[in-house]
Amino acid sequence: MNSEVPLSSPKTLLEKFSQWLAVHRWIQMPLFIFCWIGVWLIGYVVEYVNHASVWFPAAGLTFSSLLVIGPRIIPALIVCAILSTYLTGYFYQIDQSFAQLTWAGLIFAIGHIAPYHIAAAIIKHFSSDKIQQLPSLLILSFVSVFFSSLATSLLVIYGLVFTGLMDVNEMISAWLPFWIGDMAGIIAIGPIFVGILCKVYDKPQFWIGELKEITLSNNSDKFTFKLIGCAVLIILIMLLAYLLPVHESNLAIFIMILPLMWISFTESPARTAISVGLFSTSIAFLVNLLGLMDFVLIYQFAICIVAASAFLCLSVPSLLAHNETLKNKMITDHLTGAASRSHLVNQADIEIAKSLDEGKPLSLIVFDLDNFKGINDSLGHNEGDKVLIETSRIAALNLRKSDLLSRHGGDEFVILLPNTKLDEAGEVAEKILKQIQKADLKLGFSFSCSFGASQLKAGDDFKLLFERADKALYQAKDGGRNQVQVCQESLADAG
Repeated sequence: MNSEVPLSSPKTLLEKFSQWLAVHRWIQMPLFIFCWIGVWLIGYVVEYVNHASVWFPAAGLTFSSLLVIGPRIIPALIVCAILSTYLTGYFYQIDQSFAQLTWAGLIFAIGHIAPYHIAAAIIKHFSSDKIQQLPSLLILSFVSVFFSSLATSLLVIYGLVFTGLMDVNEMISAWLPFWIGDMAGIIAIGPIFVGILCKVYDKPQFWIGELKEITLSNNSDKFTFKLIGCAVLIILIMLLAYLLPVHESNLAIFIMILPLMWISFTESPARTAISVGLFSTSIAFLVNLLGLMDFVLIYQFAICIVAASAFLCLSVPSLLAHNETLKNKMITDHLTGAASRSHLVNQADIEIAKSLDEGKPLSLIVFDLDNFKGINDSLGHNEGDKVLIETSRIAALNLRKSDLLSRHGGDEFVILLPNTKLDEAGEVAEKILKQIQKADLKLGFSFSCSFGASQLKAGDDFKLLFERADKALYQAKDGGRNQVQVCQESLADAG
């Protein structure tokens, strides 16, 4: 009998590989060095001037490893810098000794690692596990990448000149493409490296939210369609630039902002990172393949701007959620969950105007806890808070969706009842009172509330409506508490 062995998903394979690495820790650094050199070689393939690539993915891996793994990766990065310097000497046929290349590699390591280490430390210092901080974290990351890549380019180029690996006359033409290439490599490829490293290395030092779930498994047909559409569009744009080798035709690459923003809004952060990575890789190789080196700075800036725009779009949902949270805090009492006083006043003005305009009744109930100060003094504020929460809960259960329960302050609550006559408001208050009398908070004591109600009259505003209900509340207090009173003025007017 034949049986098929199910293929493991990339996510599962990555998890198994991570577990294997956790057991065989000795292989982690050699494997990282091997991967870094491989990534560096990709950057070398797409160089368009000596020591400057269309985009430099090795910078993205360096920056990401310092974020995720931390300072313990620095020795491996130093080895990577030295090995890449040996390869540079070989590829460029530089006539220097092994010792000279080693010295040059150490200088390159300092210039390449130090600025990124400082930038990564700043980002980790200000990062947190709160999703609402994602927008500010992204902006901080972009600013840090901007300045650290600039510092790296200047330090490394100076080091190359100092060690004889670059002619001093090449500095002016090399520093800008070097800088933009590093920045493009970090912004466009860095998030993918961060996601992979967070999966491979246990106890990552940097929070990346949903990018921890980076995976190629379970891709939807729509996402695949979007990637194919982006690939076709990139090829058409680059072919246009090849067939019409003028400045304006190359600017068409910025159109890619639109489809990548679309992906960012409709797909997960991990898929956005994958899309941006594929976009930047395609640009880097097509620029070389089609011989568009005269316009390479346009494509370098396009990679940076399109990638940054796509990732900033990821912050829009978190900004909306954060704004919704702030809105809820403004309109909701944090302890009881009832509406805040300011929200009550605003909503009351709307409902009063509507009731007066349409000639419909509107009533207001004001109630508070009897002897609440005694509860706080004898049992403490924590128990007092429990009483407030339970009172609010009971009141809310006896209201309609159109009614509004608000904590007006302290132990005082207000209920706004649109399209409700005074006698109906009295019945609502009686119902709530009976439920409160049955409440069992297991506190070893009973508590009660007093209620006052009033109905809207012609010419009323919220202040007058509230004052009459409050007056009825004091009548209930004076009458022995634990009861409901309605405002006689409102009752006469309603009659």
